[in-house]
This record gives sequence, C-alpha cells and structure tokens, in this order.
Amino acid sequence: MPEMKCNPNFRAPAPDDFLNRHPARRVCSRWRNPGNRDYATTTPHIMEKKSWLLVLVAVVLAAAYVTFFTGWFRPHTVAIFHTCRHVRNRFAQNNGQPAVIFGVNRPLKLTEIKVVVLADFQANPKCLPLWHLVASSNAVPVKTFVYGQFIRGLKPEVPGTRAEPLTNDVTYRLLLTAGDLKGEHDFMLK
Repeated sequence: MPEMKCNPNFRAPAPDDFLNRHPARRVCSRWRNPGNRDYATTTPHIMEKKSWLLVLVAVVLAAAYVTFFTGWFRPHTVAIFHTCRHVRNRFAQNNGQPAVIFGVNRPLKLTEIKVVVLADFQANPKCLPLWHLVASSNAVPVKTFVYGQFIRGLKPEVPGTRAEPLTNDVTYRLLLTAGDLKGEHDFMLK
C-alpha cells in the first residue's frame, strides 16, 4: 500500500463540521497518495454513481413489473358473445323467433346499446337502429342481457319505442358502450 501523506495546503474545517467529528479525519481530512489522487473527493463520487445505478435498476425493475404483471397499459377490450335460444319469456319476439342472449366477459355498467342491420350500417353509420338504449342514470352492471330487454339505468333513446323484431339470415351488429370502453359484435339468426 502506498504511503499516505497529509496535504500541506489543507485548512482545517470549522469545529462543528461533520468531517471533524469523524475519528479518521480529525487530523487531516484530505489525504493524497503519491499518484496525487484525492481520496476525499473521489470516494463520495463513486458512492454517488453506485447509488444512482441502484436507483436506475429499481426503476427499470418497477417499470418491467408494471408493464408485464399489471393491466395498466393493456388496451381495455370487451369480449362480446351471443346465443340464440328458443325460450318462452316476455323478451322473445312474437313471431316465433328465438331469443338472442348477449353476454360480455365481465360485468359492465353499460351506457349505450345499439343493434343495427350490418349492411345498412356499413353504407351509412348513422342509419336507424333496431334497438337503441342510452344511459339515463347509474346503470346496473350486467354480464348478460336479452335483445329487447329493459335494463335498469338504461332507457330507449326515442321515448316509447321498443326493439324491432329480427329476421332470419340477416347479419346484425351490436354496438356496446360502457364508459370509455366500446365493443362491436356481429350476429345472425338462423
């Protein structure tokens, strides 16, 4: 180990300074080695680099955790499905058509439901819907609903209207809105 020499140009710090209270620095706080390297100024700089590196590693690990193990940055999607059942209830159409039951992957507070004929919708996105409900107050979270059903918290956009009957071999599109989530689903009666 090279011999350490005290810096002759050193001026002692004030008595209340932290360096004076440290036992190894009472006599001289700036030591120089023969290569003229100042340990008092380089050691804290190295520790500073290590601290910044640890902070950087922690931030990268936190970002990786949030990205891969939480749903914060995944797009919010709605999976919509349907089924046609021959059930006898008040929602079934009068002409003997099966009831169309729609479902979503999780309970949603729906703000708008619209069913349109797909061909008309592709030609004119502002075509008249067959069934159109909009939120009137706080909607109840639903996971399944039947075409034409009254859903608490939703009301027809045009007061007094009811769902139009569906016909076979026509493709329809269901448009759902639940807050900022939007979804579409095409279906057909057979």
